[in-house]
Amino acid sequence: MQANHNYQNQEIPIADSISMAGKLLDSLMNGAVIGDALGINENEKEAAYSLGLFHYRNGKYADALAYFGFLIFYDHFDVRGYKAVGSCMQLMGMVHDAQVFLGIAAVMDPEDPMSAVQIAECLIKTDRKSDALTLLESIKKEFGNLDKYSSVNKKVNGLLCLLKKENTN
Repeated sequence: MQANHNYQNQEIPIADSISMAGKLLDSLMNGAVIGDALGINENEKEAAYSLGLFHYRNGKYADALAYFGFLIFYDHFDVRGYKAVGSCMQLMGMVHDAQVFLGIAAVMDPEDPMSAVQIAECLIKTDRKSDALTLLESIKKEFGNLDKYSSVNKKVNGLLCLLKKENTN
């Protein structure tokens, strides 16, 4: 969707503003993302994700969060943004907010158990250990026999072992 007028540094007449908002809403309802409507291309989205990863890997989670948030805003269909925002928030101790973004990621990509594992970690952190135990057992049942998730399954088994050991003490 391209705007027909250039209103840079000018007031936008109300009728044109309503018309542009209507076109944007119509585009979004038909599967477009805000980035498409605003001319943000795939290279720019990938650059934002790469910069976010750079900051994430260097422990600068707040900086990474800004780039990953950009990705979600401009392409709300890209599950990587939700996983990354959730991961940053989890590492920043914002576990309640992290659960929201990780939950969205888990729904968007049900074939990847890692978001659910991270939600379980957040539940443990907020002292909802019985909920974490239920979630981890569900993950193990669903993904436990799949070789491609062996590293995730090791983490799940380790968390289950710790929770069960804690319950017996």
